[in-house]
Amino acid sequence: MKAPMKTCLLVPLLAVSTFAKESYAPLPEKIMHAKTVYVENRTMDAVVADTAFRHLQKWKKYVVVNDRSKADLVFVLTMATHEAIYSNGTRVSNQIGATTITTGGQIYSYTAGSITLEIQDAAGTVWVNTKPFSKKGATRELMNDLRQRIERQEKIDQKERHSR
Repeated sequence: MKAPMKTCLLVPLLAVSTFAKESYAPLPEKIMHAKTVYVENRTMDAVVADTAFRHLQKWKKYVVVNDRSKADLVFVLTMATHEAIYSNGTRVSNQIGATTITTGGQIYSYTAGSITLEIQDAAGTVWVNTKPFSKKGATRELMNDLRQRIERQEKIDQKERHSR
């Protein structure tokens, strides 16, 4: 009786650990081996560049330089926006005389969009990723995603070197 119970407990744990591991496509070697980056902000929003800069400084993977010509890579930040609407879905009925008018509820207008990080070298685009606006911040999510991808690839590369 004890053996089947252990099996029942282990199977869900194995499934969770398997799904928790993310798999990413390999990043170009240029991203993995670069030492210096230049941040080019084309968003018209200084906060976007400030967020990228803070993440790069904290991470310490790359040295941020002030001159594009001295950078191994250029991180180009762009923004795309559009107006969107949202309805809270509450049905509202108003009676005017003998006529009842029912609408879909309150409608809100807001700006939606995304931030794109395009990584370039002297020859052109090396890698691109886009994240939608979010409460956490699209720029923050882009920088965290890049860091996770690089750190995951570094671990894989390190395992491959040790297995040779």
